[in-house]
Amino acid sequence: MSCKARRRGRAAARGGDPSAANEEFAQLESALALAGLEATEAIPLLAPLLNLTLPPTFSASSLPAEQQRRRLLATLVAWVLGASRAQPLAIVTEDLHWADPSTLELIQTLVEQGARSSLLLLYTARPEFKVPWPLRAHHTQINLNRLGVREVRAMVAQVAASKALADDTVATVVERTGGIPLSS
Repeated sequence: MSCKARRRGRAAARGGDPSAANEEFAQLESALALAGLEATEAIPLLAPLLNLTLPPTFSASSLPAEQQRRRLLATLVAWVLGASRAQPLAIVTEDLHWADPSTLELIQTLVEQGARSSLLLLYTARPEFKVPWPLRAHHTQINLNRLGVREVRAMVAQVAASKALADDTVATVVERTGGIPLSS
């Protein structure tokens, strides 16, 4: 399937507006320029990650896979740090314990290089998860305790909202979660 056919397919999925893809790339180019990156170098690396079909005005990367991965990582880091120079930036990552190695490598690089930028990295993880990078003076770790029975019951009541749950159902939720929200 050609790039043009994929673009038409994506446009059809958006309601038939072929200019939507052009608008996505215009926004991406603008965001990259704000961060000080060259679109011609960054977009061929970022488009597949963002599930965007590369427009014909850009050449696909011909780098070997590992070199392309390293260049993508460097581009993402440069984009984040550049954007944080334009305005303060916060990145929130939930459930870091489930992150893949590439995501952990990206976050580690941001941790190491972002100390002097207007960047806040906030992540949640289970207590048994240990970050693969050393803690530094600009890091803070906050451990949250398990919720008590009263707090779990209040949370269940809030989530259930207008539905009255039987006491045995609420007791089962309290028991199974062990005071950890979102447990199963």
